[in-house]
Order: sequence, then structure tokens, then C-alpha cells
Amino acid sequence: MKKWYWLFSIILYYNLNASAQTEFPQVGAIPTNRGLLLYFNEPGTYFTIELPGKNIEVIEAPQRFRIDNQEIQLYFIKKQRIALPDNVTEEKHLEAFRLRELAYLETELNEPLVCRSTFQTIGTQNFMVWNCKNPDKNLQQSLHDNSTPVIYQYSYTTLCNEVIVSFTCPQTKGTAIDPINNLLKSICSSFKTYNKEIDVCLLLTMIQNENFGTKN
Repeated sequence: MKKWYWLFSIILYYNLNASAQTEFPQVGAIPTNRGLLLYFNEPGTYFTIELPGKNIEVIEAPQRFRIDNQEIQLYFIKKQRIALPDNVTEEKHLEAFRLRELAYLETELNEPLVCRSTFQTIGTQNFMVWNCKNPDKNLQQSLHDNSTPVIYQYSYTTLCNEVIVSFTCPQTKGTAIDPINNLLKSICSSFKTYNKEIDVCLLLTMIQNENFGTKN
């Protein structure tokens, strides 16, 4: 069992980092009985999140997964890349990130988007919860380059020390929103921060012994 865990973890690590942003090389993934545990081990910012699901695939695209047939994208960005003074609030950083992403989508679709946003505390983290409606005339243009028409994009975004973390799911035509929100909220509630570098070997041992819990 130990050899299988190590082998699968190494494969997932390289699949994840082959398409991840090069500024964050210390991002890895370990399979668990509940799904997939991702760890972020960059200097000054240490956290884990759990992707729950029976069937999880790593998609050959930047930090994208398919969880029980639902696509999700994880996005990490240093908050310094958002041009704001250091003393601004966490909410303003998250709002600036949302506006940055919205501007990109509007440029791609060549049309203004209707976007709604609010703040929610989930677990120990403050999240900006926001969604965008894909214009009807652009339904065939998936926001995630998928062949299935996308009608909405749902995102949960938080700030962990110096890194903005965002989880995004597309809602395709004919699918319900509740499973998407349940998945995103489950991932957000699993967010666990650490005050020092994560010992990956210890983490792996805890997972094998089923002693790892992501509830805060």
C-alpha cells in the first residue's frame, strides 16, 4: 500500500506541476480515501485543501481537475501581482482580483458580463463568492474551453498570507447549480493553514493511517 501511495503521489505531483504556474513549484497532491489532498508549501504560505470525490482526474490544462464529471480549476496568484498598496484590506485585494478576472473574460467574449458577488466566512477563511453569466450568443464559447456550452461560472476566492487562492467551476447547460455550490463549499471548508512548512512525509503517513482531518 505504501508503494502505491508514493507512486500515485509522485505521478500526481508531476502532472499538477507540469501545468502549474512556475512561481509556485511546491504544490503537490496526495490521494486519500475521500478524494485528493492538495498541499501548498511555499515560503510563508502553507495550507492544504481537499478535493472530495470518487473519481478525480487531472486534466491537461493549468491546475484543472474533473471531480465526478464536474470540472474545476484552481488558481494561485501572489497578491503582489495585484497592483494595490500593502495596507489595503483583504476584501479589497479579493475585489481587485475579481475585477481583473472579469476584465479578462469580457475581453475574451467581447461583451460585458453580468457578475454578482458577496463575502462569506467558510471555516476559518473569508471568501469572495462570485459568479458570471455567459452571454446567450456566446453559449458555445465555454469559459473553460470545453465543447459543452457554459451558462455560468462560479468562483470562491480567498487570501492566504501572500497568496490569492481561487476555485472556479463552470455550470454547463442542463446541469444544476446545487451540486456545484456543494462541491465548492466542501473544498473551501477543508482549507487548513499551517504556521510552518508542511512535512509531506508525515502528511502521507497520517493519510495512510486515516488520522488526517481537514475540518478546522
